[in-house]
Amino acid sequence: MDRVSVHWRVPDEMLGVPIPTLMLQPLLENAFRHGVEPSTEHQQIDICAHRDENLLVVMIRNTCSGSPNFGREGVGLRNCRERLQVLYADAATLSLTGGHGEVTATVSLPMTGVRA
Repeated sequence: MDRVSVHWRVPDEMLGVPIPTLMLQPLLENAFRHGVEPSTEHQQIDICAHRDENLLVVMIRNTCSGSPNFGREGVGLRNCRERLQVLYADAATLSLTGGHGEVTATVSLPMTGVRA
């Protein structure tokens, strides 16, 4: 049995919308490092994107064993937050939410002026 399933839920109209280079890579890397690697059970990663008025919202949700630890932010998340700040100032956000069994990283950025 495979240890992980990855599901992409991105509407066709969102496929051509640019996002900053290397924004998703560290978030997906964290999903694997903190969700998949420590577990021997099957894990799932969902990548979803949608438009919320003038925002592009991208969510990476992964299952995990146990409760997530949000006590320390690593280099990947810090770099993502800094990039968003440089590119969009306060118009973009990155948040982590979760509870027992899952973690979701959500990136929201303006649809206008999206730069790669």
